[in-house]
Amino acid sequence: MARPIPPRAGRGEITPATRQARPDRAVGCRSAAAESLLAVSVANLADETRALVGSVAQGQEATVYVRFESGSAPFVLRVTGYSPNGNPLGDVPNLCQTVVRKA
Repeated sequence: MARPIPPRAGRGEITPATRQARPDRAVGCRSAAAESLLAVSVANLADETRALVGSVAQGQEATVYVRFESGSAPFVLRVTGYSPNGNPLGDVPNLCQTVVRKA
């Protein structure tokens, strides 16, 4: 059984995981600059989707995490968007959806 992405997931990379790997270990390292990020609702793009938005040193940040399987391998995808002002989410969910479709 796959483990859910933790609600306060942190920074990570596009990470191929083994069946024994836990997504929270792949994305569980938070930086002090990201402490102001809050979970928000986004459309479900695969098996599980989470999004965090908020203020960081660069302005506004939005990070979307997507857990999915491709072939027999589970993956956790992280895509982050920045904006000096305004909504940083922009095309981040669309980019995630494109990656998941092509995986």
